[in-house]
Amino acid sequence: MQNVTSWAVAVKNSFIDVWNQFIGFIPEIIAALVVFIIGLYIAKGLGRLIEKILEKINLDRRLDEVHVKDGLEKIGFKTSVSRFFGLLVYWLLVAVFLIIAAEILDLPTISAFIKDVVYYIPNVIVAVAILSIGLIAAGFVQTAVFNAATAAGILAAAILGALARWSIIIFAIMAALIHLRIAPGLIQTFFTGFVGMLALAGGLAFGLGGKDRAKLFIEQITDRYIKK
Repeated sequence: MQNVTSWAVAVKNSFIDVWNQFIGFIPEIIAALVVFIIGLYIAKGLGRLIEKILEKINLDRRLDEVHVKDGLEKIGFKTSVSRFFGLLVYWLLVAVFLIIAAEILDLPTISAFIKDVVYYIPNVIVAVAILSIGLIAAGFVQTAVFNAATAAGILAAAILGALARWSIIIFAIMAALIHLRIAPGLIQTFFTGFVGMLALAGGLAFGLGGKDRAKLFIEQITDRYIKK
């Protein structure tokens, strides 16, 4: 009987301790909720303000003039740049207030995870910028190489233009992935192997399948530039 009584007292004391801890935790929960709700309003207001300011200065039109919009659309970016930065500010502020709320609740693991996500966002933005610039540059370079090769009377001008374009695109993709810290060593190895494979494939194509055209191409270059 005494053992049963002792067990009942122990269970009762445990429930009392849990209840007291819960009651003591309520002010922190309320404080965290208040901070987060206020943060949501602040984030929403500042996000809209940034979007309106960027729309006011015609950022989207200016970027469209230098073909940045085309590069973004090629990688699946359909939202306007003004809207994107507005949403970016909104979610960054939401993350900041989530960190504050987690620290109020003494949840260091959650706080550290959100911080890691926030710190990673600039890498994503830079990677998107690298891809966009790479795609834009690839289009310009392809046109320039094709026009220059055509004007010089060089055969396979379209192939040279496509080769220049894809070289830039692949380089941009590799640079973006490395900036995102996605297996940089593996990507560098793959890039080296790809360049070697491309050189070997080109050599075999010229040597086996297109030796006559290669001969004519080399003769054109020799007659046009070397013999002069």
